[in-house]
Amino acid sequence: MTTDLVKLVYERWCANLRNKDKSKDYVYSNFYELFEEMKRAEASFEVAYIYLDPAIRNHYPSISLIKGLYKSRTKMQKHHTEQEFAGNWRQLIKDMATNAFYDVYPLQLKEAEVAEEDEGKPKDGEARFGGWSAAEYKLQREHADSFQPIDFSKIKERV
Repeated sequence: MTTDLVKLVYERWCANLRNKDKSKDYVYSNFYELFEEMKRAEASFEVAYIYLDPAIRNHYPSISLIKGLYKSRTKMQKHHTEQEFAGNWRQLIKDMATNAFYDVYPLQLKEAEVAEEDEGKPKDGEARFGGWSAAEYKLQREHADSFQPIDFSKIKERV
């Protein structure tokens, strides 16, 4: 049942997208709105992720729009070809859509991955000194104290 509801949410978003502003300033909010609606429809991460690529493709500008805009901006951007211009535009849309998706559906790390990340972090109550544990700091301090301290008055007499 949830998948049917998510499909309806996606289809409604696609239909409404024709009336929405697809300019750079609104790309993120368009995608955020879609994924928020999916979350309200209780779509899981996996189900919502299925719709990420089709939504991105649906948001891409038409070829005629790309050509028209490229021709009007050629004077300013002579270092880009039309394909590079279109590729950059599509990459921007893909990046904003992906960011919106992960803002609504954050990644849930598995317990093994969390344990690996916490491996280098100090445990509760364990002090850190410049990135060293208390035991490492103590060993370093003992090593440094084993050297004779410098007497600056003797150095001044030599000079």
